[in-house]
Amino acid sequence: SQGSEPVLMGNVVGMSEEQARNELMRYKLDLEIHTTPVFSEEVSKGYVIECDVPENTALTPGQKVNLTISLGHQPVMGNLVNMTEEEARKTLQNYDIDLVVSSSTEYADDVEEGSVISTDPREGDKLEVGDKVTLLSRLGAEVITEKVPNIVNMTWLDARNELEAKGFKNYDYK
Repeated sequence: SQGSEPVLMGNVVGMSEEQARNELMRYKLDLEIHTTPVFSEEVSKGYVIECDVPENTALTPGQKVNLTISLGHQPVMGNLVNMTEEEARKTLQNYDIDLVVSSSTEYADDVEEGSVISTDPREGDKLEVGDKVTLLSRLGAEVITEKVPNIVNMTWLDARNELEAKGFKNYDYK
C-alpha cells in the first residue's frame, strides 16, 4: 500500500505570527492554531517565542498547535499627573495592551482644573493586558455657598452670635 509521507512540523519559533500561521496553513492539515500572548524582554512584539509541537514531529489533520506570541516589553505605568485626562488616555492607549480606563474626579487646589491628580495603578507599577486603570482628575477648588444671615441693625455682639450660630468663622469687625 502506498502511504503518504507524514508531514513534519517545521520550526516556527522566531517567525512573526503571520509567517508562522502561513507556514502552518501550507501543510494543508486544517491545524487548530491557538495563541497565547506573553510579555518578553528578549523577543520582539508579534513574534513566536515558543511552539508546543516540537520541530520534526509528525502532524495529524486538525491537530492543535499552540503558539506563544511576544507582546514585547512589559509596560510600566508612566507619570500621568498634571496631564489632561485626554492626554493621559492617549498615553495609555499607546501602550497597546487593551487597558480599561475609567476616571473619577475630586476637588483639589494644587493642580490645574481638568488635570490628572493621581492614577491607580501608580507610576512605576507593571501593567498587564486588560488591566483596569483609574484616572483621578481635578474639578477645581470647591466652592461652598451659604446664605449670610441678615445682621443689619443688630448690635456687634448679636451679629457675631448670629454668624457663629450659622457656622461662619474668620470674619473681622472694623
